[in-house]
Amino acid sequence: MKILLIEDTEFKIEKIVEYLRTCGHPDINIKKSYNAVLKEIDSINFSADLILLDISIPVFDVPDGSSEFMPSGGKAIYNQLYMNGIDAKVIVITLYKSFDDGSLIENLNKLFNEEYPETYLGYIVFNSNDIKWQADLNKFLTNNQW
Repeated sequence: MKILLIEDTEFKIEKIVEYLRTCGHPDINIKKSYNAVLKEIDSINFSADLILLDISIPVFDVPDGSSEFMPSGGKAIYNQLYMNGIDAKVIVITLYKSFDDGSLIENLNKLFNEEYPETYLGYIVFNSNDIKWQADLNKFLTNNQW
């Protein structure tokens, strides 16, 4: 299974990749910004079975982390996936239950279920002090056909 991880937090990337590899999923492509994702999905070689999508991401890949931030960048990315006819399954994986734009994860979950019922699988709240996120991700990985 090919996985696209859209995430900008290094610690979170390390933990997610480590967990996916222990579950037997070594084919992981990582993109850390809105523009990097757009370039990836516009490329002729784009392929993914599963997309792990963070909601709040920077606009550009900037080594010092000084890029403008998109609090709802994940929503914009999901719209681009849909507009480009990409049918990969999507799981939101976030640190937050609420976002800078005032939206709540429960509201995003409802919105994504309504707008993208064929591809949206659900969300996971990532917490490095707890392994619940791993159990939640494992449920998604084992309960879906790839």
